Amino acid sequence: RQNTLIGPMFVLRSSAAHLLAGIILALLCCRTLAFSPQLTEQVLSLLSTANDGPLVHSNSSPSPVLLNLTSAQVLLSTSSTTQSHLLLAAAQLLRDQVRRRTLIELPLLSDSSHVNDSRPLIVLTLHEPSECMPSPPFARGEQPWMRVQRAAESYRVHVSSSVVHVSSSVPSSSSPTLLLSGGSARGLLYAVGYFLRHMIAHDGLSYSSAQPPTLFLPLSAAISSATSTSAASPSTIAAISSSLPCSVPGSWMRGLMISYRSISNSYDGWDDELMRDYVQDLAVFGANQIEFVAPDGKSSPHFTRTPADMIVHVVNEVLLPLGLNASIWWPQNTPTSAWQDVIPRLRRLDSLFVPSGDPGGNSPSVLLAFVRQCAVRLRAVHPQAAVWISAQDYNSTWVSELLNQVNADHDGEVSSWLTGLVYGPGTRLTLPELRDRLAERYPLRHYPDLGHQLKCEFPQPHWSYAFAFTEQRESVNPRPLQEHDIQAQLRQDTIGFGAYSDGCNDDVNKVVWALGSWHTVTLSPVDALVQYARYHLGEAHARTAAALALLLEQSWNTTVLSSSSSSLSSLLIY
Repeated sequence: RQNTLIGPMFVLRSSAAHLLAGIILALLCCRTLAFSPQLTEQVLSLLSTANDGPLVHSNSSPSPVLLNLTSAQVLLSTSSTTQSHLLLAAAQLLRDQVRRRTLIELPLLSDSSHVNDSRPLIVLTLHEPSECMPSPPFARGEQPWMRVQRAAESYRVHVSSSVVHVSSSVPSSSSPTLLLSGGSARGLLYAVGYFLRHMIAHDGLSYSSAQPPTLFLPLSAAISSATSTSAASPSTIAAISSSLPCSVPGSWMRGLMISYRSISNSYDGWDDELMRDYVQDLAVFGANQIEFVAPDGKSSPHFTRTPADMIVHVVNEVLLPLGLNASIWWPQNTPTSAWQDVIPRLRRLDSLFVPSGDPGGNSPSVLLAFVRQCAVRLRAVHPQAAVWISAQDYNSTWVSELLNQVNADHDGEVSSWLTGLVYGPGTRLTLPELRDRLAERYPLRHYPDLGHQLKCEFPQPHWSYAFAFTEQRESVNPRPLQEHDIQAQLRQDTIGFGAYSDGCNDDVNKVVWALGSWHTVTLSPVDALVQYARYHLGEAHARTAAALALLLEQSWNTTVLSSSSSSLSSLLIY
């Protein structure tokens, strides 16, 4: 199913941690001839505007000021008992990802009396969500309770320390304190994700001569900081001003799909460990919901579990410990046995999405009757679960009929079980038109197609025939600039998104949507790429890998050229 010229299953079956390297290897072979010198200059110009700090290894750039956390200790400082297991999961994610990249074991402390004052300190704690309530403008249809939940997902990153220069190889004597705070356990998870996306980690093994592993955080990465000659003690943590700036997600829903089914281009071959790592990676970039595809009764020789068992495993053993939302895409033709195989076995289910089409095809009256029955059965097991429907593949008559029945809502008959509508591929109206015609009491969620570039919701514009015939509809497709623009144009009419995906081919696009829906104004797609590349490949390769991803997107906007050597030389020199 992979239509790149080298057709490597290596790309499709690799772990998420090596995905970007696979994309580079596969697509560099496929698209080298499309790189022109002019295009390379455009990409380098884009990278020069990134707000993510200078390269550590660049001789032409000043070294950033870094906090040396190589010998840091982690203090989980909170009195919360109801969220203790979720808080511990966030702390463990921090320690595991640091260990993977540096071989450093950060000690985890639960009692401030055990803190070594001579060592740097990373404090994980909670703040009051009310201190970080989002401010206008609000998305149309966003309910007040959604804003409360956005505040609970907020985080703070505060540094109190003297600073050290990048050339320093020993911990600072001032024992810097890094505060990672969340409005809830999920907010703390996102604070940890922010740290992991910005840290500069070295295992010491990739140098020409062996060096000790190091862990740094650029001071510029902190949302707020206070430079002093002495470190903040654990006893002063609770006294940190509640006026510290917060990072609050711009969208209530930031969902991504895992379609564990036979037609997936990668997910169907993944085992439990890969699934866990992948979900953790998506959470690091701000996703708060994972949507699964309902079992369709079809088998794959690559399955490591049945689809029902995999959904249950990932929800109960991965999403639940991380505190992430679980959703299921449930088309009307789903085998009736699938319900009992999945729904009652889930320890958490936050929403059910039933599309009207693709597949579907039933009239609005039949659709609403079917979904109403699903809602009754669903809430007998999961009382708080949301229920969503779409108007996909409906002609204009059926779209009007559906909206009339939903908006009329006689005596609350519909709104008592229906949460809102979904805008997805194949909808006759534009997204703003659907929002205008939908009653304000219903939120509108986007269901963007991130995995396709031909015969799809967002086709690649002006695509060269050479690429269209070789890469076709579903290939590795990083489109960071285009996806960022699409999201920016449509964001204001939705409460967020739950994206379609059939594999890891569109992971760059997933990251652009996830980070872009959090930082709706301040983060450029180039910054998102640099963070993505740094997280997976390390600081030394972050800008180069981001440049390659941009070049791959830009090459699709050109015709195939033969003068590629000067472009590649420019890139390698950079």
